Amino acid sequence: MNIRERHIKRCKGTRKWLFAWEMDQRFGAQIGEQMRVRKEENAELSQREIRYHPELDKTEDSKQFLTLVDDAEDESHEEELERLFQCIDDSDDSSSSNSESKRKSKKKKSQKQSTPPKASAS
Repeated sequence: MNIRERHIKRCKGTRKWLFAWEMDQRFGAQIGEQMRVRKEENAELSQREIRYHPELDKTEDSKQFLTLVDDAEDESHEEELERLFQCIDDSDDSSSSNSESKRKSKKKKSQKQSTPPKASAS
């Protein structure tokens, strides 16, 4: 019998392209501003996480920021019990012993038939 234990921690987040006013609406003006400043000051983040809306002219109002809007963690603890069963097939053993006894009885019969009859004294 085996027992397996697993501890799984999954993190999942959803990032969306938001306008500055949407960030302010969702996180508040102060937090939204801090997030935008951080993205604009970091060259790598600026390149990956700031864009202009594809259907609008490139103005300050059409600027969008890739923002984490939904974050979830899922932890689970799993215990798995595994049992291994061994199957013993009795029919094979009994059939082999039966076939042996059948062979023995056939041998005896053939020996009786092959022995010549005793000559009678006359």
